[in-house]
Amino acid sequence: MNNFLKIFSLFLFTIFNFCYSQITVPYRVGDKFGISDENGNIVIKPGFDDIEIIENGKFLAFTKYGDDYKKSYISNSNVILKDTDYDYFQEDFGFVRAEKQKHEVMFGESGRLTDVYSLSGKNIFDKTFNYVVFVEKQETPALKKEILMLTKDKKGYFSLVLVNKKTALIVKTFFENAILADTDYEKFPTQFGVKYVIARESEMRLLTINFKDGKILTSKSEILEDGRKNYDAERSSRSSMYSDAVKIPYEEEIPKEIPNTVNVIKEAQIHKRYWDPNTYGKLVFEDKKLTPEYSVMKKQNEKWGYFGVRSNTWIIPPIYDEIFYENSSCVFCEAFVVRTGNKFQFLEKENGKNDFLSPTFELYPHLVRKNFGRDSFYLFKLYNADGKFICYGDSKGKVYYSK
Repeated sequence: MNNFLKIFSLFLFTIFNFCYSQITVPYRVGDKFGISDENGNIVIKPGFDDIEIIENGKFLAFTKYGDDYKKSYISNSNVILKDTDYDYFQEDFGFVRAEKQKHEVMFGESGRLTDVYSLSGKNIFDKTFNYVVFVEKQETPALKKEILMLTKDKKGYFSLVLVNKKTALIVKTFFENAILADTDYEKFPTQFGVKYVIARESEMRLLTINFKDGKILTSKSEILEDGRKNYDAERSSRSSMYSDAVKIPYEEEIPKEIPNTVNVIKEAQIHKRYWDPNTYGKLVFEDKKLTPEYSVMKKQNEKWGYFGVRSNTWIIPPIYDEIFYENSSCVFCEAFVVRTGNKFQFLEKENGKNDFLSPTFELYPHLVRKNFGRDSFYLFKLYNADGKFICYGDSKGKVYYSK
């Protein structure tokens, strides 16, 4: 029995260590970025000009070619798609949706183009779509070995296909070239319905697919009487339901002046490379207006604090050389970066309590992810005084950089 307990404990310890070591972080060596584990062990050799985090284990990597950047998608320590022109990647159900923005869009056209890839980098379709919807739910999947995909091509036609997850091949096409597609998830994951009209046909059809034990049990397509007419009437009534909201005027309170205070705070902003792919994301500071009847920046003994006017208490005590406003990671929190000399710390305030999420850094810490991979592991992007991104750091004070 003792031997069994020892073996079982060793098994649990091994599993725990495996799960514990699965956090991966962009690591900078010289001027190039790769991927390392949280201890700094390299798992993808540095060769990218920058890497952005999508979520734990998934990254968007950039490589500069002249004045342009090519984007690569990394998942679970593997480069799935390398040096592409896509702007956005989303991985779900073992497939990757890769999207790019169209620079010139004609009236009525979609502004994006979408391809779908397997995790081995295989393109599922032989053409590009405006968008692709995975007919599935993470919590309660309807299918085990296959997945339904609803597509809309560049001409505006809809198709519904069944794709094998293992082979990444289309095994069945339920319909294609439909000018309308109205989905019904009310009984999903036991049933999925979609009303559709094929181009150059007048009848509206209803496709009903029933699922059982992770497989398609039955599928039936039938013509609906007066379906097209009723559908158009329904769409018309939906569009008429919306109207401009009436703005209710209010009487603005005139705050009392408090000495040694200012009604603005410097707020950190990052220029996202998703929308400006030809330039590095740069940290800039913009004036954020405070509501002076609630809070102000207040100076005392040559130090700055953040003062609650209505509560007449210090939200942040006046002991810092500078205080910067940051985007918070939770709804009912406020986040700040405080500077003392050349040292910075990230501070989050929740329920009246100040919680330092980072140790002191000599670089400005901008919170990227809270509870990244596990609880209490926080990841920061570190910037120099010029707003240039240098490297990543974590809540333990580790800096993912080496020369």
